[in-house]
Amino acid sequence: MRESFDISDEMLKATVDLLYDNFDCYKLLLCRARGSQYTNFLHDFVDQNSRQSYQLITIAYEQGEIKKMIPYDEFHALLTSFWVAIMETVIHDFSREKASNYVLTLGSFFNWTAVFGF
Repeated sequence: MRESFDISDEMLKATVDLLYDNFDCYKLLLCRARGSQYTNFLHDFVDQNSRQSYQLITIAYEQGEIKKMIPYDEFHALLTSFWVAIMETVIHDFSREKASNYVLTLGSFFNWTAVFGF
């Protein structure tokens, strides 16, 4: 289960590829959705991701696979920060190459294995 918490370079690059293969769609969702049903796209995405991920974290903690448990609201805030930081590449029109390099730094900054005490 530990691999679920490791942010590999490959996963980060795949995330950039997903965003940049659909750049115009994400740009619309992140920058031009005000007033539409997608106004809260990023918040809704993170909220759903937080709830699902926290279920996995709870199970991992109960099974002794992680040593520390953090409250849900802290986890949600951290995950929001993580995804907002990634989406900044689209919002600020980073090139794909610049975004790929940036997310590798971001992956080091958000060290989830340290947060949960592996």
